[in-house]
Amino acid sequence: MQPTYRDSEADEQRQKNWQEAFIGVAGSDAVLTQEGSADQLKRKGYNPVKAPEGLVNAASRYGLQTPASVLSTDELSGREITEASPDAQAAVDMVWELLQQVRLTNGKEKPPVKCFSSILDGGTMLNGYYRQGEVFINADISGSASVVAGRDALSNRLLKVALEEVVHFVTEATDNSRDFQDFLLELTVKLACSDFRKELAA
Repeated sequence: MQPTYRDSEADEQRQKNWQEAFIGVAGSDAVLTQEGSADQLKRKGYNPVKAPEGLVNAASRYGLQTPASVLSTDELSGREITEASPDAQAAVDMVWELLQQVRLTNGKEKPPVKCFSSILDGGTMLNGYYRQGEVFINADISGSASVVAGRDALSNRLLKVALEEVVHFVTEATDNSRDFQDFLLELTVKLACSDFRKELAA
């Protein structure tokens, strides 16, 4: 049975009543939250009001302020975004030059780079990710040693992360997809053939 206009109107009024009541009790800067997001909300100038998960989810449906409505995706994940470190930028530059060398940039321009710091999630650390045209690399694996020592200072781990995220950018393919795998295989073959031709010409 489809909801009627009056049902929709009643829902809107109910949401308005909940919102006004919550603001009246807790203030306009209050955010209903679980324990995990409380400190982050405080840093952003909000007044966290701690509540059980079920109540927070219900409050969200009624339009009350919850972490999901006032924090970004990165903030909800406990990540802090910063400008790219010298090593992060150098690693992406190096990967991009390799892709240009074998003409595998798919007509795209080099993506912008940023760093992030985050807490461990289930005992694991996120090394990097790609989102909406930008490459993000964990600040813990990308410092500034390349400023002094050049590209020789870039670790294999950092270069692997840069390669993975740049390939995501170029292909827009997900991890473990056939497109992602095919691109990496094509890149490997083209680089190997390029090196072989250089040896023959030497």
